[in-house]
Amino acid sequence: MKQSVRELMRQPIPPLTDTLTACMRSVSPLLNGMQRLKAKLMLDLYGAAQAKQQQRLLALAREQSTNWCAEGLTRMWLSCRGGLPFTNNYVLLLQDDPQADSLSGRAARLMVAALTLHQRVHDRQLVPDMAANLPLAMEQYRRCFATHRLPRAECDEMVTVDGTHHVAVLANGQVYCVAVDQRHGPLAVKAVQDALDQIIGDTGILLENDQTAPSLFSALPRGEWAQVRTTLCKDEHNSQALSILEKALFVLCLDNGAAPGSLSGISATLRDGNHFNRYYDKSMQIIVMENGKAGLCFERAAVDGSVALGFAARLQQTSVALAADEAVDDTARARIRTRAVPWRVSPELTRRLQRARQTIAEARNQRGIESWVSTGIGARGLKALQLSPDATVQLALQVAIAEVTGRPLNIVEPVQTRHFAGGRMDFIAPVTAEAVAAVEALRSADGNAYRSAAAVRRALKAHQNLVLRAKSGRGLMAHLLALNAVQSADDAHKGWGLHDWQHGVFSHLDKGLKMLARQDVLASNGSGFEGVTAFGPIGPRPHMISIGYVIGDDQITFDLRADGRFNAHGRALRGAIENALRKISKLLEQCGQPHLH
Repeated sequence: MKQSVRELMRQPIPPLTDTLTACMRSVSPLLNGMQRLKAKLMLDLYGAAQAKQQQRLLALAREQSTNWCAEGLTRMWLSCRGGLPFTNNYVLLLQDDPQADSLSGRAARLMVAALTLHQRVHDRQLVPDMAANLPLAMEQYRRCFATHRLPRAECDEMVTVDGTHHVAVLANGQVYCVAVDQRHGPLAVKAVQDALDQIIGDTGILLENDQTAPSLFSALPRGEWAQVRTTLCKDEHNSQALSILEKALFVLCLDNGAAPGSLSGISATLRDGNHFNRYYDKSMQIIVMENGKAGLCFERAAVDGSVALGFAARLQQTSVALAADEAVDDTARARIRTRAVPWRVSPELTRRLQRARQTIAEARNQRGIESWVSTGIGARGLKALQLSPDATVQLALQVAIAEVTGRPLNIVEPVQTRHFAGGRMDFIAPVTAEAVAAVEALRSADGNAYRSAAAVRRALKAHQNLVLRAKSGRGLMAHLLALNAVQSADDAHKGWGLHDWQHGVFSHLDKGLKMLARQDVLASNGSGFEGVTAFGPIGPRPHMISIGYVIGDDQITFDLRADGRFNAHGRALRGAIENALRKISKLLEQCGQPHLH
């Protein structure tokens, strides 16, 4: 991929005292005086307990090339015990392709484009992503292909397979193995489309039933799925089907049947609307609907959002650039071999299927999805007011959340750190003291406009400073995750938060440390990637709000998921976010540029 890890800087390990101070600063705005005292005491005790671990981390960082911050993040995602579509998978919606508005036509173009990108990744010909004139680590692009998550009892395993030459296709829960020969250049789009048309014709418009849906087991909580997988592997046919799915370069999901008409419906379908037609353990799934709408579903233990967005942009660009094939010969068709891979469903598996459907239905009933396009405000107008578009959206989210829930919630925002060797991402807590003051000023009915505008600008500046701190390698979550990774390094089957002392202490923690460990809102920016229409992140646990946004020149596309106790707030949050964005923009426009007042 035209890049060596040695070309990138090593990610630094900050002093433990700096991280503990940052922890205290991040939780203080949401605590009262007594809670702050308790949080400070608990953080001091935590620091004393982690002093030796910090020394070990520093020693290992000197001796090894391992990026322990990235290792800690990977382990945290692999430790997720919930069903992946509800806790660990995220989706991206691609722009339409004017050359393909049918299921097989769009799927064929995307499949050829993905195989072309795979070849570039394999041959190390992929031009590195850049940010602020810095090349970014590109090894995650390799994990987009032939990578799957293996369910385990406590902490899953991520597996990448070498030598794979097939794509797994799912249609109505049926599994097909499409072996491809890329030795003689790109495949012919028309030949791929003919093969996919044959698959669609074979499966027909079937309803979900017990004979065609064992792939939905991958949506179960991880412990249950590990047990079911053991049962499946005892049968030769089922074991072969699992192998085809796990070892495939990627999974192509053909969602034939009526396609949703709304953006919210498309978002829900991409996530889990056809859960029997998904294999969530796969690092990357390409999903195509009957009307040619298409998107991607990624498993985040393998691939970060920034890489998924970069891949999606490349995939869309490569796909729309493909020429239309007028005709194909037998030689072109011979490079594609398709076969159905049968499942065998025993009475025991039939019972488990029924239980899986019930479990998944219950989980889906606990969530609400709102996806929409906010027009009239975007990067162009915000930058004209000398506002950071990302920081402005984050502040608007805080205003909306306080308006709807009646209190500020703890929010985390991902910040990519791939300019470091092996880097992945860190997280910042944008609810700063400055942000709380700005939210109060914006919600005040009788506040002074110029003072409110000044408070907003201070909040936006504080947000930018947090981002810069994380990008410098001094972010607090990356450091805490690195400490955990080192502590777990001797036991690969242990995951985040599974140590005995943590179990004993956690129930007695003060509110400050609980907020660090359990977040309420995940808000993620998916902007800057041409060809990507919408980005839907996901919270790592139940009872969360997940908000993804893509900021265009004159519009912002939101994808909001409200789970559990926040389920009833989705529609209200949609309106409140719109109002908050317009209120901030109008206020700053009214008060003019900061140097004038």
